[in-house]
Amino acid sequence: MTFHFQVLPLWTLHAEQYVRDHAVSIYALLPTMQGVTDDLLLQAMKELTEYYQDNEIMVARQFVWMGIMVRRSDTITREDKARIQKELRMYDKLWDEDPEIQRIKAEAEAKGEARGEAKGEARGKAEAKVEASQEMIVGIVEARFPELVDLAQERVEKIRQLEVLNLLAKQIVLAPDEATARWTLGTFAA
Repeated sequence: MTFHFQVLPLWTLHAEQYVRDHAVSIYALLPTMQGVTDDLLLQAMKELTEYYQDNEIMVARQFVWMGIMVRRSDTITREDKARIQKELRMYDKLWDEDPEIQRIKAEAEAKGEARGEAKGEARGKAEAKVEASQEMIVGIVEARFPELVDLAQERVEKIRQLEVLNLLAKQIVLAPDEATARWTLGTFAA
């Protein structure tokens, strides 16, 4: 099976003709056509609600498409767009109640929650690593230079980067004396 698509240059078509012919199936595309006015679109919206009177979901879908086309259209003045969009917003509740939209929203919320949990978990793990490194440094100082424990606790609390804490731990381990360890603690936490 082969499809031969053709481009339909909507901007060359005249909106009044489609409304006059009651071509409801193309009403969502009216905002892209020539000669479209807010009154014409409001008339089309009224016809859509009458045509789909027993199917609110279909009305909502048509209005969503029409709203997208209105926002993208450069054939409608700002004032007319504002008036049309105000009218379209009255049907937002129908859109929100659409089962397909509810499913999409639920999936998006679940993905968002999963991402949030993953970020929170990652942040929690990173925080745990920072705290463990801080405790390790204080432990090293306590073992090698007991007089500097209070200073070490005070200084390492200010350091939140794991790489910096790891470097500080190495420097404290390699410090030949208390004076060097004191200087190192002062330098890293400054």
